[in-house]
Amino acid sequence: FETNLKNVNFEVNRGECLGIAGISGNGQSELFQILSGEIISESNSVLFNNNPIGNLNPQQRREYLMAFSPEDRMEQAAIPQMKIFENVALNNFKSSNFFNGGLINEKKIKEHSKKILSDFSVNTDNVELKSQFLSGGNLQKLIIGRELITSPELLICFNPTWGLDVGAINYIHETLIKINEQKKSIILISTDTDELLKLSDKICVIYKGKLSKIMDAEEVTSEKLGILMGGGEIV
Repeated sequence: FETNLKNVNFEVNRGECLGIAGISGNGQSELFQILSGEIISESNSVLFNNNPIGNLNPQQRREYLMAFSPEDRMEQAAIPQMKIFENVALNNFKSSNFFNGGLINEKKIKEHSKKILSDFSVNTDNVELKSQFLSGGNLQKLIIGRELITSPELLICFNPTWGLDVGAINYIHETLIKINEQKKSIILISTDTDELLKLSDKICVIYKGKLSKIMDAEEVTSEKLGILMGGGEIV
């Protein structure tokens, strides 16, 4: 079921993590698709570093140093039947030199892939391995690593630790905290209130396509989030 977004308006500062809470089906998917460029809109509907990018696709937005981690890692983020290095090549950006004159530079892609596996503690060094044979946690590390190795200014995540074991969750959380410490920005869309309270500097709630006011995370409790997520109001 699609949920129409209603007058959604917010901004994220450099080095800040904005958490967006909500029960599934309240417009999170649509919001992620608009922010990532899967849904194209008017150019000035989305601004990044004062650049109007609403009419740009995901690849074009990556040229502005944006990065994306979708909710469905097996369908949206990776193609399970493809090898690790082939999935890494999906995140092609102009400066990568993965493709020269229409030819694939497989050696460069494999070197780049090995660096991701090493830097992000993916439990294999075999870039020829099909992605379907990675555990959920290792696949998510690969996806996050593929995005972060380009040193983006903004990472947009949608349920980045859904279905993962505790070890993988902690690793992803530590990675996201490091991004903020490097003065990079994060938009974290999640149904996990504990995750949001742990990682966010500011938090809001999406309910039936509308955003609540943006609150300082220090002032928010899981009880307050629960009330807002159910459509209630807090004093």
